[in-house]
Amino acid sequence: MTKWQCPFCGGLGKPTDEHVWAKWLRQTQGARKLLQDQNGQRMPLEWSSMQINEEGRYESSSERQRDWATLLPHVTVKVCKDCNNGWMSELERRAQSIIGPLVLEGRRIWLGADEQMALAQWAIKVFMAYALTLGPLDNPFPESAYGNLIEGRLPAGCRIWLAHFDSRFAQVGLAIKATALLKSFDPIRDQNNAALGYLAAGGLVFLLVLVPEALEELGAAMSPPMAAENGTAFLISQPTGLIALTHPALDEGDMALVMSWLESMRLVRMPAAEGLTPADFELLQGLFEGGADPAAIRTLVPEGLDPAFLEQAANHEHDTMAEASRYREAGDLIGAGLLLTHQGRQHFQGGDFEGASRLLIAAIESPGSGLDRDAEAAYRVGQCF
Repeated sequence: MTKWQCPFCGGLGKPTDEHVWAKWLRQTQGARKLLQDQNGQRMPLEWSSMQINEEGRYESSSERQRDWATLLPHVTVKVCKDCNNGWMSELERRAQSIIGPLVLEGRRIWLGADEQMALAQWAIKVFMAYALTLGPLDNPFPESAYGNLIEGRLPAGCRIWLAHFDSRFAQVGLAIKATALLKSFDPIRDQNNAALGYLAAGGLVFLLVLVPEALEELGAAMSPPMAAENGTAFLISQPTGLIALTHPALDEGDMALVMSWLESMRLVRMPAAEGLTPADFELLQGLFEGGADPAAIRTLVPEGLDPAFLEQAANHEHDTMAEASRYREAGDLIGAGLLLTHQGRQHFQGGDFEGASRLLIAAIESPGSGLDRDAEAAYRVGQCF
């Protein structure tokens, strides 16, 4: 039996319960209301994994780990006693001294560069602790990041924003939307490497952007929606000046934008491997890494590939090319281009990606198709590759 190791320091010390959402935050108004008449109900915690079934297709399964709390303030993870009572306790003490006056008493606070960085370290500690409940494949933080945090180093490719909301959803909350971005990905062995997240505590909301270090520019482009508005969201992981927080600058409508922003992670992720063969998934991944629109891939292949269509794909492609030639010979150049485009989309939907590529290339190159003059239409066709 493998000995338990602390996920942060790797030590073999005695495991203790670390509250993901700090116990001192239970004194905030929102937490008191949430916890009223609650006695720590629990539910099963399951981790999902992927395997290949007897039909040679990816199939997800779940493995029960242990029971965990249904309410965020009661959720705990196992860490060693030294981490819990040492650097983690110091991060909590520092965070409470900085934001406690605002979230517990409603008093104005000032955040200099040191305070901002301390809060960024505290927030990422919360996110990383919570990620441990997601399972080893769904956790977007690499193992090395846990040890680095002990020394105060944030994960590579990580950005933490802070905003102040007047919203019921900004009182008690924590979520991580994770995926794998732009790399060869094995659904069985590889873990996620990117995420958007939010941590809410007494009206303050910490927003997480995590991408692989090589995609720092993408991380900047994925900033939360209020980041561009002066004085409403602050990049505390890269402090640039003094921050004053008194009255919330954002409301329920802005919080709805945050929730939509979290869900936007699905727009850049690979389609799920569920139901696909490894060969199918490799084809999709090639399109994805080649720059194809992930949303288009998911829309066109919502239920996986169609084996019946694939059996007839070669003959169907040949017949389409011949029909397009007859259109051109008859002088209907636009009709030929439209036919090739439509049938190319049909092949993509059925899973014949190579045939779809040939048909769509023929459509673009078809004289008089109009795609050479309609940049927008050509771009839409190009997104299918």
